[in-house]
Amino acid sequence: MQGRQRSDRRAQPHAPRPEASEAAPLPHERATPGTQPAPVSATVPQAAPVMPPPASMSAENMLDVDVTVLAFAQWVMELKSKSSNSQKSLQIELNTIKNAINGNHSDLADFKRHGAAIQQQMQSEINEIRESLSSVFMEITAAVRNNAAADQDLKMKIQMLNEQAVRNETAFAQLADAADQSQSKLRAAAQEMQQFSERMREDLASLNQKTESLQGTVMDRSDQLRSETDQLSQDLRTQLEKRKVQLQKMVQDVVNIGESLQGTRTACIRTPQSIVL
Repeated sequence: MQGRQRSDRRAQPHAPRPEASEAAPLPHERATPGTQPAPVSATVPQAAPVMPPPASMSAENMLDVDVTVLAFAQWVMELKSKSSNSQKSLQIELNTIKNAINGNHSDLADFKRHGAAIQQQMQSEINEIRESLSSVFMEITAAVRNNAAADQDLKMKIQMLNEQAVRNETAFAQLADAADQSQSKLRAAAQEMQQFSERMREDLASLNQKTESLQGTVMDRSDQLRSETDQLSQDLRTQLEKRKVQLQKMVQDVVNIGESLQGTRTACIRTPQSIVL
């Protein structure tokens, strides 16, 4: 029976093969949503389910089954070659990623070393700034001490001027008590007081110069000390001007008293003469 079928198959002419363009894609080659179908070099006709051939099957049906099996085997070979190519490309991509990761690790190590060097440099600069600040603070402390000593000297000078003013007031009181002396002595005393006032003015000018120099030094060190020194200088000028005004007023009072006493003496001298007459 089988020999007869083989002879019939050989005797039958070959059936025309279906063209590749007319074959439908296999079920596993259908594109799913969101993915691209894998490209194939040749389309394979859809294979019909292989059923055991009945005894009455013709030679043409057997030939179709052989063609389908051959196409399926060819499709399996192409699938294997595509899988091998995809594995190779995937391995190449993995190697590229590994090389990139190694390069990133080296860049990160360089960045860490550079950051550590920058941090050390910043720490050294911070230490230098701290040292400079400590030296500046020491200079400010020394300047404050020097300014305190200068203020003490200035206070002593002001006290001396006050004592001198008290002595001047005492002298003016003595001049008031000795108003019966001659006008020449009063003029001499007034001239002496004027000279003394000029000396005081010169002392005040020198003191102002010293104060200005001190203010310049203090200005470089501290604005607050400069303002205090300016206020103190202004108060000193005000006090000295007041003292000067008081001295001039007292001199004028003494002169007026001397003139009044002189007038009284003249009147007293004239009165006995008029009585005698």
